[in-house]
Amino acid sequence: MWFGESSANLRKLFKEAIDSKPSIIFFDELDGLCPKRDGQSHEAYNSVVTTLLGLMDSLPPGEVFVIGATNRLVSIDAAMLRPGRFDKHLEFFPPNLEGRRKIFEINTCKWKRSSKLSAKDLEKLSQKTVGFTGADIEKLCREAFFTAFNRHVPDSNLDISINDMDVSILILFPL
Repeated sequence: MWFGESSANLRKLFKEAIDSKPSIIFFDELDGLCPKRDGQSHEAYNSVVTTLLGLMDSLPPGEVFVIGATNRLVSIDAAMLRPGRFDKHLEFFPPNLEGRRKIFEINTCKWKRSSKLSAKDLEKLSQKTVGFTGADIEKLCREAFFTAFNRHVPDSNLDISINDMDVSILILFPL
């Protein structure tokens, strides 16, 4: 029903960026917008990838910057990764032991003194959460808080869970 609207919206976005230069266009989940074109991909995706390639190639140098983020670099169409397009890559890895400890401290610092984690507990948790991102640790802390709340205030008529909250995610990467 909306066949072709994505390409039209991309053209509109790039025109607005050029008209407002200097500009930055940011695409999150780039692999969803520009998947590999192969014999099995849908014609609409091929059209979007082709449109985006043409738009990127026609940008005035140094005036409009296009940035993309993905967790699946291998799923992006190879033409998108050629020089002059998305040819510079930054990788962010999960935090190390010290980074995880600091993230636990940040996410538990407002807990009451009786609930605060000891240095020993922080160390244990940090060691057991290898591979966790800042968002994973934040969710773990929120779930622990809500579980404790529901356990210790059973008559509140509130069954609070992380899914009920508008959660803003803080991602920290170790320096």
